[in-house]
Amino acid sequence: MTIAGKNLIGRARPDLTDAVPPYEHSPSFPSGHALNAVVIAGIIAYLLILRQQRLTTRIITITIAATFAVAIGATRVYLGHHWFTDVLAA
Repeated sequence: MTIAGKNLIGRARPDLTDAVPPYEHSPSFPSGHALNAVVIAGIIAYLLILRQQRLTTRIITITIAATFAVAIGATRVYLGHHWFTDVLAA
């Protein structure tokens, strides 16, 4: 989905003056890092929840997975490699 989205939309990345090296030169939309973080964290959380019995541990698992995905997306914007909307769409 990332490759197809990048080729379809072709959105430019933020200026390199705002980015931290190493610089990326592929299209910006959607953020592959954010999309992969959501997918991987979501799959791991789902598999863990299937084995968990207590509601509290399920909530903790979901919270950790969501925090991980949000943190990855936030770092992509903070480092200047993506626009906020790129991460939000992913």
